Amino acid sequence: MNRKTIIVCIAAIAVLLAGVAVAVFFLYSGVDDGREAPDAGNPEYGCYQVVPSDAAAVIHFDRFDAFLEAFGKPQASFGIFPEGKFSGFLHEAFRSGCLKSSDITLSFHYVGGLEPLLAIDAGKSGASDSDEAGSLAELAGKSGLFVSLEDCGSIAPEGTYIASRKILLVSTSDVLVNSSERHIMNGISVLEDAGFVRAAETVRGSAGNILISNTSSGRIVEELFTSAYRRYSDFFRRFADWTAFSVDMMSGDHFSISGTGISGQGPDKFLNVFRNTSGGEPAVAEVLPSYTVSFFSVPVRNVAGYIQAYKDFASVRLGHSRYDSRLKELSARTGISPQEWAENMEIREVAVASFYVGSSLESLLLVRTGGKGLPDTAGADGEKTGMQITEYRYKDFASALFGSLFSVEDESHCLYLGDWLVAGSRNALEEYASGRALDYTLSSYLADAGKDRKSAGECHFIGYFSFTEDQRVLERVLRPEYAAVAESSYEGTAYAPAVFRIMTEKGSERLYADIFRISDVRTKAPEFERDTVVVIPKGPFKVKNSGTGKMNTFYQNDNHYLCLNDENGKGLWGAEFSTPICGRATTVDYFRNGKLQIIFASGSKLHLLDRLGRKVSPFPVELGKDVLLGPDVYDFNGRRQYNVMILHKDNTVEMYNLQGKKPASWKGITSDQTIRNLPEPLKVNGRTWWVVRTSIQTLIFPFYGGDPVTVFEGDRMIRPDSEVIPVKGGVEVTRYDGRKVTIEIE
Repeated sequence: MNRKTIIVCIAAIAVLLAGVAVAVFFLYSGVDDGREAPDAGNPEYGCYQVVPSDAAAVIHFDRFDAFLEAFGKPQASFGIFPEGKFSGFLHEAFRSGCLKSSDITLSFHYVGGLEPLLAIDAGKSGASDSDEAGSLAELAGKSGLFVSLEDCGSIAPEGTYIASRKILLVSTSDVLVNSSERHIMNGISVLEDAGFVRAAETVRGSAGNILISNTSSGRIVEELFTSAYRRYSDFFRRFADWTAFSVDMMSGDHFSISGTGISGQGPDKFLNVFRNTSGGEPAVAEVLPSYTVSFFSVPVRNVAGYIQAYKDFASVRLGHSRYDSRLKELSARTGISPQEWAENMEIREVAVASFYVGSSLESLLLVRTGGKGLPDTAGADGEKTGMQITEYRYKDFASALFGSLFSVEDESHCLYLGDWLVAGSRNALEEYASGRALDYTLSSYLADAGKDRKSAGECHFIGYFSFTEDQRVLERVLRPEYAAVAESSYEGTAYAPAVFRIMTEKGSERLYADIFRISDVRTKAPEFERDTVVVIPKGPFKVKNSGTGKMNTFYQNDNHYLCLNDENGKGLWGAEFSTPICGRATTVDYFRNGKLQIIFASGSKLHLLDRLGRKVSPFPVELGKDVLLGPDVYDFNGRRQYNVMILHKDNTVEMYNLQGKKPASWKGITSDQTIRNLPEPLKVNGRTWWVVRTSIQTLIFPFYGGDPVTVFEGDRMIRPDSEVIPVKGGVEVTRYDGRKVTIEIE
């Protein structure tokens, strides 16, 4: 298990909650519930007596098989272990079933880097070594790990719980194994840290828990996240002394944790802003589109009380004079103070959200008011102007009063949706003005997925993130090697929402987090086109070299020159060219003599180059209209009488031979919606059909085009991401109503 893999293991929660973790942790810190720390010698805490005192994080399960099911099983429910020595050992341990009912701890420590230490209860002290313990130790040794099966009765201080047990220690570092042995011998452990003991007390009785040292978490953040997000590491350090989570649910489709933090109650802790104010029931999901990537919201009952509590926190962080200076600057710029702005509108909720408009990820500020507007967003009669987009003058007001999480890069424009003020870029607000944003709301989507209850109920804070709506965010937040681990957990998942809430229960603040993996979900068919972007691959493209039989790489430079590299990456030739190629390049045997040429499209023409980069006559061949994407090449009869499929810029798909002529029977393929890719061939009952994906639905066309054979409306339409599986009598597809049905095609 290499160093980078270990960091992923330590930051299991951060990986699983990637994309929202920064925002959630930015908004809360620990809580001291006033209870006395438990006796460190209590047998319930004996499992921690093997953990060295410098632990950065500790995972504890009361059964080894439950731990392996959650984290070590091959293709685990929410995988966090990339392949390596340690994961290989855990996979084998899962298969072996050895010591499955044993208590275990997995801790992480800095030893020139982050390293793991796995400690497994191997039975009573003084008893003969069990076959299971020996087998597990052998598995660890074969995996290249350091192993020690220690009878603690011979080294631990008399009377301690650990003195009655045998412990199997497994690590990637011999230093950690030796360190654990010394700690056991001296009767010291992580239990010497009063904050850790108090954190452990909060999750006592849970079958699995995760405890993180916030003092060490900043360094974890710095190594785990991309540079843009490492700036949050200081806040992670100040979040609490220790943070404790109990693992409440870990199934194939639901991961759930709940927890709290251990620290003082001073004004430097953001959670105390919530403690001194009353929350509310969030409603922002009702005014967000179903394709929302994320939102974060703070509902409030008394905005003046919240502003004062936040001011106390911000003044400690920034200093009273600096904070007051900022508010005065905003007042001077607009003629109204941020406090007056908030109180005049009787703010009930403030939120930020993001969703895609085409290929652009847009962010919005949303403010729920008590029904009152502002003078410059009202019509002549004083009524709010509704869907009319107007200039927004109050940039940074929300972030000054509620925290920097509510800072939106572009707050240049605004509009009203009932009691909601929405501010952002004109591009984002056009989604509302056009009707697309509210055609199918996130609230309705969550209800259709059966997860709306997780976004309802009174709270201080709620966050939402959809991994499947934008997996690219993982690559922006996490370093590539870690993003790949998280992304693999959501492959083949139709919908993977994460919902985070901070609530007050019995006088203390609690954090709840739920992540779901939903393989199928009923959805509402959209009435408006949204994602109309056609992705044009840039290459490089793999092409076969008929001279060597090897696969070469064909690509286009920024100056439009065309190049070919051999299988070792060595350049073979470069050819001058002046226009972009259209996302496809492959080979054909144009002369039917066993020699292959490279075919591609650019502008409105098909081009052909031989294996030395020379133009082949009579190419280029004019097609009559500009190509957007193509060609895909087909040899339907196996006689090298090639046809190509082309998606043109006028939203039509055409079939041509290599002379640029359409077959006599060809009727063309088009749609009222944007065709987003080239057709996919589909064989059903010995005949070829074309599967065409549009911005709204999947259509199936006959071989020679014409009208689609799958004409449905509303929720009966085939989803654009549906698999199309040939079955007896037709094809199996998934509709917007969530049903998988068989459709006859003739």
